[in-house]
Amino acid sequence: ARPGFSAAQLEALMAKARIKPAVNQVELHLHFQQRTLVDFCLARGVRPVAGGPLNKSRQALTDDAALCKVAEARGCSVQKVALAFNLTRGVVVIPKSSRSENIASNLEASSLVLTADELRLLGRCDKGKRRFPDIIGIWETANPAAKAFGLLLRVICTAVFAIPFVRLDVCAMAKEQALLNEARERRDTAAAERARREK
Repeated sequence: ARPGFSAAQLEALMAKARIKPAVNQVELHLHFQQRTLVDFCLARGVRPVAGGPLNKSRQALTDDAALCKVAEARGCSVQKVALAFNLTRGVVVIPKSSRSENIASNLEASSLVLTADELRLLGRCDKGKRRFPDIIGIWETANPAAKAFGLLLRVICTAVFAIPFVRLDVCAMAKEQALLNEARERRDTAAAERARREK
């Protein structure tokens, strides 16, 4: 799942950006719902996009009693209900699948509108735990050691990229290479022309 922006990061970005962001892709699934961040995004016209909307595996979903209860009552798969949960609350979902039957089933989730009671029941499934730990202190919820490591990493990167020879100007490098290739081609053409005349 993509780390995306926290509410504080998004607010700082929107205060300085000429063009406000249209989406914010973050980890959002039944077991990590991030209600506050979703509400923050929607209130500011930024569409939240669910990274990993199925929480990685079918097993994680089928182990959830509330989800299974709703899926059984609706006569559909737990995946479809999990996707519909985010869709119903205004979150864009992009589930990953290579099997055509799963892709078709995932698309059908958009027609499943959950009731207020079902949303409340599924809302209680939130475990507040990320699939991937925050080891570099990006999020406010990171532990102090991760925040310290992230700060150290930022200091090192800032120092390394402040050194002039580390900065790469890819466009200038490409232009220089094109000029070298052009000069080599002219030289080869002139040499071939000379060789032809000498014959």
